[in-house]
Amino acid sequence: MPTILKVSLDKSVSPFVVVVDEKDKVNHIPRDKHPQDVVWKLAGNATEAHFVDLEGPEPGFEWLTPPPDGIFSDLRVTDNGGKLKLHDLNADDKSVGEWIYRLRLRYKGAIYHSGELDLGGTIRDPVIVNR
Repeated sequence: MPTILKVSLDKSVSPFVVVVDEKDKVNHIPRDKHPQDVVWKLAGNATEAHFVDLEGPEPGFEWLTPPPDGIFSDLRVTDNGGKLKLHDLNADDKSVGEWIYRLRLRYKGAIYHSGELDLGGTIRDPVIVNR
């Protein structure tokens, strides 16, 4: 069963910010000997947006702390830009860790990205946690 991460736009700030719902540690991927699908799905007020193409200077998905080779593969945009999918091979101790990433959406002609300010004023990007 895939891990579904809901993606929305925080429109209370300017410019808008892409938000990944990580409640209940849904972004924590358990160990499994088989690749697991991680799916980012546009939800709520972001359903009118779409993920930016994965190629180019500002791709729809970008690792900010790149993982070692062999853990993540097959990154692709599906459903006419409404979903982003990735395989996570969290099979052993070598795949355990936390990897910060950035998402970008196009909404009404403008590009917005993840990276919200926390209460301490620090920018917080979303993370995948292999445990």
